[in-house]
Amino acid sequence: MTVRAVVIARNVQLPAAAAAQFTGPANTVTVIKRAVFTNTSAGNRAVSAHVVPSGATASNSTLILNGQELTAPPGVGSSYVAPELAGVVLNAGDTLQCFADGTGVTLMVNGVQQTQ
Repeated sequence: MTVRAVVIARNVQLPAAAAAQFTGPANTVTVIKRAVFTNTSAGNRAVSAHVVPSGATASNSTLILNGQELTAPPGVGSSYVAPELAGVVLNAGDTLQCFADGTGVTLMVNGVQQTQ
């Protein structure tokens, strides 16, 4: 078994509805270490995230981050480091699904993977 640090999502622009930003690879366990949402727009945005088991769909029971507000400072760049996602384990086929209530939010997720 090999454990390695990985970038799970890099500067991903979030859509307006729940969509997979990462799917756990076959024969691999992924642990999220840090997830950062950054507002690059001029207005306030809210972000949400689901951790969805393989074969399931995003629903209230998979919601782990619900409408976290990213306020727009005088410039852009308001960020939220999501403690809700730190330590989340994604098995093969599980998905991390994120979305924002408007355009201009990017996602960066780092973690570790162990192949089995």
